Amino acid sequence: MRLTDKVHRLILPELHNFIESKNQSIYINQKTTEALDKLGQLEDIEDELGIDLVTLFKAIKYGIYVKDRMKPFKFVRLEWLENLEPMLIFDIKDDCESEVYVKGYRQTWALTEEELKK
Repeated sequence: MRLTDKVHRLILPELHNFIESKNQSIYINQKTTEALDKLGQLEDIEDELGIDLVTLFKAIKYGIYVKDRMKPFKFVRLEWLENLEPMLIFDIKDDCESEVYVKGYRQTWALTEEELKK
């Protein structure tokens, strides 16, 4: 379940009651709506990519492990071509690159060697 769905169902009714009792409803409701809109946009991107953005950013920053190679690879770039699944492009060695599909997280690539062994 998306976090925005949980917030709408579980937290907002309680927050609204609290805010009404404090007479600050307009400002806080506006800020809550802005925050939920932003969160919803991020969740839409995650749904489209098929991966949590924090995981993707860690892959970009720290590199990845690829199944059957079991050594760390330096991340080069994210490639997202029209009508294709997004891919992580990484260095194999000088002037030689390979790729894995972003959605293959924990099946074909991972952030750690241990994640691939599970």
